[in-house]
Amino acid sequence: CLVLSVAYSVILSPMLLVCGPCLRALGQPASLLPLASDYSIVQILAVLPTLAFVVLRQTFQAIGMLRPVIFSVLVANLVNVFLNLSLIWGMPRLGIPALGPLGSGWATVLCSWLMLAALAGAGRNVLMPLLNRPKAPRSAVFRNLASLVRLGVPVGLHQVTEFAAFATMMLLVGQFGVVQVAAHQVAMSIASISWNVSLGLSAAAAVRAGQAVGRRDPAGLRRACLVSAALGAIIMGGASVLLFAMPSRLASWFTSDQAVIAQAASLLPIAGLFQVFDGAQTISAGVLRGILDTGMLFWAAMFGYWAVGTPISFLLSRVLGLGAPGVWWGMVGGLFVASSLLQFRVLHCMRRANQICGVSDDKV
Repeated sequence: CLVLSVAYSVILSPMLLVCGPCLRALGQPASLLPLASDYSIVQILAVLPTLAFVVLRQTFQAIGMLRPVIFSVLVANLVNVFLNLSLIWGMPRLGIPALGPLGSGWATVLCSWLMLAALAGAGRNVLMPLLNRPKAPRSAVFRNLASLVRLGVPVGLHQVTEFAAFATMMLLVGQFGVVQVAAHQVAMSIASISWNVSLGLSAAAAVRAGQAVGRRDPAGLRRACLVSAALGAIIMGGASVLLFAMPSRLASWFTSDQAVIAQAASLLPIAGLFQVFDGAQTISAGVLRGILDTGMLFWAAMFGYWAVGTPISFLLSRVLGLGAPGVWWGMVGGLFVASSLLQFRVLHCMRRANQICGVSDDKV
């Protein structure tokens, strides 16, 4: 997996070089283009450590060892706060110049490497025996790589498709002006807080489902699926209530610009509905990864986001003139479809839990 992360970083990094010209061609606000271009170029240095960190994090999650992951993330986040304050606003006494928003990009780069180093250091007692194992025959290595690619490509395509849809969402909003872009970013930042909880539940669901399959426990597999779905519904539902109840106050925690607050407040109730479906599809994807049933992920995302969500976003925002809220309502529709498809797939797999676990019906 580490070998693949290096290969992918080589492929992905050059794409960031053309961010500026692409944004210009897509009609984004001219005042943002120089900064966006410089920021994306800086982020090239964060691609490799980010991918390598994901590999190590998934490794530790798979064996149920979360302390090194939590330690590395906490350390990196604390340092990130200091670096952002220092590099954005400057610290003349320490000779650190004010870099503005670009300083946040450099903080991200430095913290990406720090997070990788902290995780590798905290988990070295687990990692070293894995790295020092006797070398397998070359044929076995290639078979393992082929297996990883076969299982991982649909997962990667699912995530790329989702990322591209949300990036398109930002581009559509960007055509309405700087205030709308800022409000969109505020709303997404708030919604992502609870979504990250569902992302954690997705990882836990993948581990628990995989372990249940490994020990041939269909009841445990169904239980892992049910518990993760129920926890996700409770947490995302509770977060949605807050987004519906106090959108203006939540937005005011991120900015003092009244125009941005007003626009963000109109988006947050939509986000309340948005994230229920987003959380459900994220957790469903985790269950499917855990049972190695990844083929559906890409097609659900492609149909939901690109056949339904993005066209509706364009129709509502540009043709019907709803602006940024229209973009968000379109993605609500896309997430609903993608989530429904993945949940139907999970239900289908749970009906086949005995077969997936390799247990005959007469032994249950």
